[in-house]
Amino acid sequence: MKKLSVADFKSNLDNFYYIVRHEDLFSLKTNKWNLGIILDNCNDDLKQLIAGFNLKTNKEAGEVIEKYINLTFEQLFLFSHENNIFFNECSFTVYELTFENRFLEYKNIYVDTTLYDFIVLEQSNLIPNLIESFFVSLDDTNDKRISDSKKKKYDFLMEKIISNEKLQQHEPEAIDLSDTTATEKIIYLQKLGVIDFLTNKNHVSINGLATVLSAITGEKAGTIQPMLNPMISKQAGQRNNPLNSKNTVSKVEKQLINIGFNLNETI
Repeated sequence: MKKLSVADFKSNLDNFYYIVRHEDLFSLKTNKWNLGIILDNCNDDLKQLIAGFNLKTNKEAGEVIEKYINLTFEQLFLFSHENNIFFNECSFTVYELTFENRFLEYKNIYVDTTLYDFIVLEQSNLIPNLIESFFVSLDDTNDKRISDSKKKKYDFLMEKIISNEKLQQHEPEAIDLSDTTATEKIIYLQKLGVIDFLTNKNHVSINGLATVLSAITGEKAGTIQPMLNPMISKQAGQRNNPLNSKNTVSKVEKQLINIGFNLNETI
């Protein structure tokens, strides 16, 4: 068989699929049909191959054609792999490398399609593969080529589905908490570990901390300082400790949990 070029790859592939699909191939192998019906539209390579044999029965002819199909498939498979050209039974390497471009090309034609739609279509093309559908017996090497790549393609598509489903899980909209009270803001900072972090990592006075938090929260330092004092110093009077307000603390904790914070890790 002559060496392929990119230009005649598609033509050879079409001829190959014509022979594989031909409804009379199975009949030919079982000695029930005339060889000429298939040869009418076969390419020159197959005609020359047939001519080189002294075939006495249609069954022999079918076996020769099957040998030709295996040789042609091997040639197409290897050429496709070397030149990164997709066809339905191509290697997984080619399949993976061409997937995104094929999806975009498909979407340019069928503009309302989604990635999920394309994946489902691809899955339908995998099982069964075209050659198996038309009663062609592949040799062990070609059969393994198809079965190995098909499994990898299927796993690849399943991973795509899982990734696509994760992308479809929209990020929840941000909740506007800008109207929280000064007390709630200090409780938020305490529950998130901010106050403990600033207190333990820095040698700063309570007044200095109140000043910094006033810049962060927009509340006056004179409002924040009386709340910080009992939170940080257990010797101070606890009347102004915001953590004594159980309802407010519960409200803040629920908001943080709903947002996704793990209070066991932040406190």
